[in-house]
Amino acid sequence: MKFLITAGILIGAYLFCVCVATVAVFVTIGITTHWGAARTGHAMMTMLWGIALLFLFSLPAVYLALTRVVEGVLWRLALTGGYAVVLGFTAFLIAFMSAIIFNR
Repeated sequence: MKFLITAGILIGAYLFCVCVATVAVFVTIGITTHWGAARTGHAMMTMLWGIALLFLFSLPAVYLALTRVVEGVLWRLALTGGYAVVLGFTAFLIAFMSAIIFNR
Protein backbone atom coordinates (compact mmCIF):
# COMPACT_ATOMS: atom_id res chain seq x y z
CA MET A 1 0.00 0.00 0.00
CA LYS A 2 2.87 2.38 0.73
CA PHE A 3 4.18 1.78 -2.78
CA LEU A 4 0.90 2.91 -4.31
CA ILE A 5 0.76 6.01 -2.12
CA THR A 6 4.37 6.85 -2.98
CA ALA A 7 3.74 6.34 -6.69
CA GLY A 8 0.60 8.46 -6.42
CA ILE A 9 2.51 11.30 -4.78
CA LEU A 10 5.28 11.26 -7.39
CA ILE A 11 3.03 10.84 -10.43
CA GLY A 12 0.49 13.36 -9.15
CA ALA A 13 3.13 16.03 -8.53
CA TYR A 14 4.71 15.37 -11.93
CA LEU A 15 1.41 15.56 -13.78
CA PHE A 16 0.47 18.77 -11.95
CA CYS A 17 3.76 20.40 -12.95
CA VAL A 18 3.50 19.25 -16.56
CA CYS A 19 -0.11 20.46 -16.85
CA VAL A 20 0.78 23.90 -15.48
CA ALA A 21 3.79 24.06 -17.82
CA THR A 22 1.61 23.13 -20.80
CA VAL A 23 -0.88 25.85 -19.95
CA ALA A 24 2.01 28.32 -19.61
CA VAL A 25 3.25 27.40 -23.09
CA PHE A 26 -0.18 27.89 -24.63
CA VAL A 27 -0.70 31.21 -22.83
CA THR A 28 2.71 32.38 -24.02
CA ILE A 29 1.83 31.41 -27.59
CA GLY A 30 -1.39 33.39 -27.25
CA ILE A 31 0.39 36.42 -25.81
CA THR A 32 2.99 36.56 -28.55
CA THR A 33 0.95 35.63 -31.63
CA HIS A 34 -2.70 36.54 -31.13
CA TRP A 35 -2.65 39.45 -28.70
CA GLY A 36 0.74 40.91 -29.61
CA ALA A 37 1.17 42.05 -26.02
CA ALA A 38 4.83 41.10 -25.62
CA ARG A 39 7.92 40.42 -27.64
CA THR A 40 8.67 36.77 -28.20
CA GLY A 41 12.03 36.64 -26.43
CA HIS A 42 10.77 38.30 -23.26
CA ALA A 43 7.61 36.19 -23.11
CA MET A 44 9.48 32.95 -23.71
CA MET A 45 12.12 33.64 -21.06
CA THR A 46 9.49 34.69 -18.52
CA MET A 47 7.59 31.47 -19.23
CA LEU A 48 10.71 29.34 -18.83
CA TRP A 49 11.66 31.07 -15.56
CA GLY A 50 8.15 30.49 -14.24
CA ILE A 51 8.24 26.83 -15.17
CA ALA A 52 11.69 26.43 -13.58
CA LEU A 53 10.47 28.03 -10.34
CA LEU A 54 7.43 25.76 -10.30
CA PHE A 55 9.64 22.71 -10.75
CA LEU A 56 12.06 23.87 -8.04
CA PHE A 57 9.28 24.58 -5.55
CA SER A 58 7.72 21.18 -6.17
CA LEU A 59 10.84 19.36 -4.95
CA PRO A 60 10.51 20.23 -1.24
CA ALA A 61 6.77 19.66 -1.48
CA VAL A 62 7.36 16.14 -2.77
CA TYR A 63 9.97 15.48 -0.10
CA LEU A 64 7.64 16.66 2.64
CA ALA A 65 4.75 14.63 1.23
CA LEU A 66 6.94 11.53 1.28
CA THR A 67 7.84 11.97 4.97
CA ARG A 68 4.57 10.40 6.08
CA VAL A 69 4.88 7.42 3.75
CA VAL A 70 8.55 6.53 3.28
CA GLU A 71 10.72 5.77 6.27
CA GLY A 72 14.38 6.68 6.11
CA VAL A 73 15.92 9.92 4.96
CA LEU A 74 18.05 8.26 2.28
CA TRP A 75 15.03 6.65 0.63
CA ARG A 76 13.18 9.97 0.58
CA LEU A 77 16.23 11.73 -0.83
CA ALA A 78 16.64 9.03 -3.48
CA LEU A 79 12.99 9.29 -4.53
CA THR A 80 13.12 13.08 -4.57
CA GLY A 81 16.36 12.95 -6.55
CA GLY A 82 14.77 10.67 -9.14
CA TYR A 83 11.83 13.03 -9.32
CA ALA A 84 14.26 15.93 -9.84
CA VAL A 85 15.96 14.07 -12.71
CA VAL A 86 12.63 13.46 -14.44
CA LEU A 87 11.62 17.10 -13.93
CA GLY A 88 14.97 18.29 -15.25
CA PHE A 89 14.59 16.22 -18.40
CA THR A 90 11.07 17.58 -18.83
CA ALA A 91 12.30 21.16 -18.36
CA PHE A 92 14.94 20.70 -21.05
CA LEU A 93 12.34 19.17 -23.36
CA ILE A 94 9.96 22.10 -22.79
CA ALA A 95 12.78 24.60 -23.38
CA PHE A 96 13.79 22.85 -26.61
CA MET A 97 10.22 22.68 -27.85
CA SER A 98 9.70 26.35 -26.95
CA ALA A 99 12.75 27.27 -29.00
CA ILE A 100 11.28 25.40 -31.95
CA ILE A 101 7.79 26.88 -31.49
CA PHE A 102 9.01 30.46 -31.12
CA ASN A 103 11.84 30.14 -33.73
CA ARG A 104 14.51 31.27 -31.27
